[in-house]
Formats: sequence, structure tokens, C-alpha cells
Amino acid sequence: MSPRLNVLIRDLRSNYCKLLVLLKEIGELQKRVISFEIKLKDTIINKARYMAETIQTIEKN
Repeated sequence: MSPRLNVLIRDLRSNYCKLLVLLKEIGELQKRVISFEIKLKDTIINKARYMAETIQTIEKN
């Protein structure tokens, strides 16, 4: 093979490895985002319940 082709193949392999690393990092970030979304949803639901209970208590009094 020509030297130029060898360089192109080496660069392609290097870029492929970098792409795999980035895809793995994206997967980890997606997991963290999903976890955060679940926690945020739970927090909002809990706050809404608390507010509803507070309103009911105020209305009773």
C-alpha cells in the first residue's frame, strides 16, 4: 500500500476510536439526564401534593 493510503487508514482508525469514546460518553450523559428528569418529576409531584394539602388545610380552617 502507498504511504498516503496508510496514513488515511491510520487516521480513519483513530477517528473511529474517538467516535466510540464519544458515543459511550453520550450514553452515560443520557443516563444522567434521565435520572435527573425522574428526580425532578418526583420533586414537582411532591411539591404539588404538599401545596394541595396546605390549600385543603387552609380551606378547612
